[in-house]
Amino acid sequence: MIYLLIEFMGVFIMVLFRGYANIMVDIRDVPVVSNNLLYGLLIIIFTVSAKNVSQALFNPSFAITQNLFGKLSTGATVGYLCSHIVAALCATAVLSNVLQYEGNFDRPTLYLGVKSINDKVYFFSVLTQEIIGSMFLYFGYLHYFVHQKDTYEKGCLFYGFLVSALSMATYSFNGGAYNLAIMLGG
Repeated sequence: MIYLLIEFMGVFIMVLFRGYANIMVDIRDVPVVSNNLLYGLLIIIFTVSAKNVSQALFNPSFAITQNLFGKLSTGATVGYLCSHIVAALCATAVLSNVLQYEGNFDRPTLYLGVKSINDKVYFFSVLTQEIIGSMFLYFGYLHYFVHQKDTYEKGCLFYGFLVSALSMATYSFNGGAYNLAIMLGG
């Protein structure tokens, strides 16, 4: 049961941070680089802290894929999914209650998690980027956390730096979420 708490805390803090950081990028012109580097650092911190307790998924799509590959039981998958979704919704509720609506959430240029779709950005393009980026993340996760058990710390660094690089490279186009929980919560 402790693994669900670790997953909840990780997703909660990531969604809370990502939502707040995206607001600051839009309102105060905070550099996108710092937003994405800190996002990757949070992934590294939580994956290292989850060692020997959780599978360090922190992404609902990873839990679903692990279940489809037979690496995670259905009960554990449901636990992970519920933990991630509830954490994302709680973080969004906290963020929307802490910040005022006027000046923070009513901006037409603001996007949390995934960029708003407009005439120049097609939904299919954004979805394709998210799916391909998530596949890269998952296969890296699969390599380091499942097949290379002796290189756990390298896997944590890979996971954090890759999500940071993907977010940085595609932030202006799709918001750089690469995490279903962040897309749901943000």
